[in-house]
Amino acid sequence: MRDRVPLVALLTAVTLIGITGIAPVSRGQSSASSSQKIILPMELIAGQPATLAVLDSNGRVAAGVRLVLSSGEVVTTDESGRAHFLAPPDAGVMFARIVGSEIRGAVDALPWNADAPAGLQITTVSKLASLQNRIVIRGSGFQGDADRNRVSLNGRRVLVLASSPKELILAPLANFSAGTAALTVGQRAAQTSSEVTLVQIVSSNSGHQQIQRGKKVKVLLSVRGTSEPVQLEVLNLTPQIVQFPHGDEMRVRTSGGSDNSATVEMKGKSTGAFSYRVSLENSLSDANMPVARDFLEAALKIAPADAASRIEHILKNLRDGNADGAAARKELRKISESAGSRDFQALLRATQRALDGD
Repeated sequence: MRDRVPLVALLTAVTLIGITGIAPVSRGQSSASSSQKIILPMELIAGQPATLAVLDSNGRVAAGVRLVLSSGEVVTTDESGRAHFLAPPDAGVMFARIVGSEIRGAVDALPWNADAPAGLQITTVSKLASLQNRIVIRGSGFQGDADRNRVSLNGRRVLVLASSPKELILAPLANFSAGTAALTVGQRAAQTSSEVTLVQIVSSNSGHQQIQRGKKVKVLLSVRGTSEPVQLEVLNLTPQIVQFPHGDEMRVRTSGGSDNSATVEMKGKSTGAFSYRVSLENSLSDANMPVARDFLEAALKIAPADAASRIEHILKNLRDGNADGAAARKELRKISESAGSRDFQALLRATQRALDGD
């Protein structure tokens, strides 16, 4: 089975250090904060090695964080903010929780498939990727020990935050330039390549901008790295302060060309600082539908009564040949407002990741 690090109005991102790809490190978890994040591959192979990472509230890798896995294994992140572990021997959902907190993530452990393609290959990587987001590579033949995968963009090494035999998650590329880049994954003598266009999303409102009640503000969103029109998704993070024209999210298409931008308008509901999140809108082809269904089926078993029927409706939609990933994502956001256990909420977030394709 299968959380996107999007662009907030503050436009903060992980700061990486040069070619080594090692991010600044925060240490310890004496006060595990609710803003820490566990980075897990969406898919594991039962009984095979894998790597996870923990980021702090500033997006830096966090060393010395202890996690307990639903398999019973306890792991601690090293100086790189990562921890190695073995997937459970049996297929199914595995949870990882930061000790001393309720922060948890879910991952889908798949059975070993002897008929799966052998060798190192990339099967899926977004052709368009934001420098502010993590890049997810799916394929086969990857190493569960993240450091045994040599990943580079235009010859520069990139930090692999999390990995499994089927998936690699790369750290955001803050020190890279927007534009087309050659992506290479290598292991000893084996190597496989693809191409990706890296884009940077820049907002004309780059800080905690204040808005007055009843006043309107226009924000210019510019995309650098491609002259092609780009679909953007804007999510309102302060609905008590500002309102969008229709609901708390909107989708816009940039103009294309040398001035590749789009304008969004917001209106103040009350006086205060507002923020929002901007990300590339993922196409349905980026989504991992089988994993999304696995997570939802696991969530259905522990869903509160008011959410069960809605999950069943989404599952029916995702089983249809004309599955609407955007509608499913929107419905999931509504369901996440329901009560439910921490595991239930973790499964909803994991489903969202799978539908986002990241």
